Amino acid sequence: MAIEKQRRENLLVEATAYCRRALLRIPIDTAWRISTSVSDPYRLCLPPALGGVSDCELYCEFFIGQRSDGGWSLYFDEQPVLQFNSRDELRRLFCGGERYAAAGGSLKWLRQDRSGGKLELAECELPAKYSLRLTQDCGEWLNTTADLLQGGEYKLLGQYPEPDPEWITAMAERLRRVAGRLCIAQAANVC
Repeated sequence: MAIEKQRRENLLVEATAYCRRALLRIPIDTAWRISTSVSDPYRLCLPPALGGVSDCELYCEFFIGQRSDGGWSLYFDEQPVLQFNSRDELRRLFCGGERYAAAGGSLKWLRQDRSGGKLELAECELPAKYSLRLTQDCGEWLNTTADLLQGGEYKLLGQYPEPDPEWITAMAERLRRVAGRLCIAQAANVC
């Protein structure tokens, strides 16, 4: 019997660290997948800009949440996940099965090491070209998502505390602004 993979959690209900949150369904292209290619494992495969009616019938669940301190996060299905602090600086990124964290204004790869039955995360330097590529791709991705939200190309699945289209519009504008000057935080913590 096949085992059905299930979401880790219902973010709209369980992600209570976010005082404002919304779950949307957005169209994606089959190219909107996270690459783990041997030639460039850090490359995010981004969707082409979707203008007007799309030929694609694929969708992903898109969660956006804002903390009471102003920090915010984006989840595209299970991954990728982008987390920002209140200054709109990228502090954590999870994509392609890999974890990255901000440290000293740059992204570090968090390599998983198993030793003695324990799982530990070892912080590793990223080559400058991969770090630059990741931030550029995240910027393109934020712009594409802003296009979808501003163009009304989404279905609202739920929002907390109450439906507020103006908040989604404001977050789309925030995505666009952050994409134009994507900065990496000094540390991965929320502050």
